[in-house]
Amino acid sequence: MAKRFNRRILYKLIESKIKFHGFPGLECLLRVICEASTYTFQHTGVLADLFHIIFTPSSSKENFISREYHQAEHSGKMRNCSKYNDKCSISLLDLFSYIGDIL
Repeated sequence: MAKRFNRRILYKLIESKIKFHGFPGLECLLRVICEASTYTFQHTGVLADLFHIIFTPSSSKENFISREYHQAEHSGKMRNCSKYNDKCSISLLDLFSYIGDIL
């Protein structure tokens, strides 16, 4: 029986890719989730919509993902991401924005 692709699997995949590049996977993913929830995306389009869906845990009804992801989203809404900045030295959100500006 094939596994169903869900947010938990996606987040584990993203974490492993971040780790592959030498950064702490979970901590950096939590930072992205937190930072993404502080912003209102002014650019609309498919990529902005995908980014919002992927990095907003509350955008799905899955209840079997770690509470850490939901807490990171909540912290971002409260504009309090400093604890994630201390654990992950790179802002992947800034990197995505930089790449978007180049394209």
